[in-house]
Amino acid sequence: MKKIAKIVFWALLLLLVLQPHVGVSANAPMPPVEIWVALEGIQVDQLEAIQLVGYQSERGKEPVFLYQYGVCNADKCIEPSPSLRPGSLECVSHLCRSASYYERPDGLFVKIIIQRHGDAFESNIIALNLSSWREVAIAVQMSDNRVLIEPDDDFSSPELGYGDFAIGLGVTLATELLIGAIYLWLRLKLTFSVILQKLFMIFMMNLGTFPIVWLVFPGLRNFQSNISRTASFFYLIIFLLYLYILVVAFRAKTRKERKLVIIGGGLILLMVCFVLGFALFVYSYGNDHVSAFGIPLVWVLVLSEAFVFVSEAVLLRLMDSATFSKRTAMELSLIMNSASILSGWLVLWK
Repeated sequence: MKKIAKIVFWALLLLLVLQPHVGVSANAPMPPVEIWVALEGIQVDQLEAIQLVGYQSERGKEPVFLYQYGVCNADKCIEPSPSLRPGSLECVSHLCRSASYYERPDGLFVKIIIQRHGDAFESNIIALNLSSWREVAIAVQMSDNRVLIEPDDDFSSPELGYGDFAIGLGVTLATELLIGAIYLWLRLKLTFSVILQKLFMIFMMNLGTFPIVWLVFPGLRNFQSNISRTASFFYLIIFLLYLYILVVAFRAKTRKERKLVIIGGGLILLMVCFVLGFALFVYSYGNDHVSAFGIPLVWVLVLSEAFVFVSEAVLLRLMDSATFSKRTAMELSLIMNSASILSGWLVLWK
């Protein structure tokens, strides 16, 4: 029984750490090249229309209508061909996004037409490289009724990504365990052996709350794909189930009862992970649509930090009410998460 409990525990731990890095792909057609338009110094709601126009060469002859936001009816606007379905730009705040299946080895030449107060203003023509599957971005500056565009090589889309997950998890664990140890020693006057037990509890708790902050809440942002939003919902189910099992295990009165909870709950969690993972794999087939619907990043950050503060205070209280009162649980959660935010900012966003 002891060996089985250890195997389930380490399998569960490995799955929770590796889960965000498992690719969600299927034998589907290659997703389109994403074209992003980033406005500088102006908001979309201040404009009447934005047109993206393509050319075969830099000379700007034979314009081809590509995408449009709003209604562009000024003289300089390009009328889409009746035989073509007009493409659209989805825009929020200062950012627009569309998708293009137009691929050429030597790229595509584009310009942007902006309509404001009934007048249309044309930009310069630039080259975009669409020869491979990747995102391309155009930085747009508008001042004194002049429009200047250039490729934005430093652009990073707001779509959910997992590149810094491992670094963020490591920084969070190191910070919160250090702060937790200091608090348990100085504030609660616990012995060294007891502190180690409580730090293990905090460690296991963070394996559930951190992924929710990094993998679930970003799915609420603007410009997330259907796959990302679905994955975020599945992650929420998985990690809430994990936290529930964790609470039951730590509240168990005997070692035998705790082992049964770990084995039974761990097997259920593994089964749920595989079922949801397979469902996401099937759902991802060709389903790469990105929607501009969502909430701004600042509100995502506020909601996620409020969640982690409240949830970790509640979890500390539920898992060990003998050690943590309501006040000390809230104190420790607030101190740990404040330090975690600061250390994360210094390491990842410096």
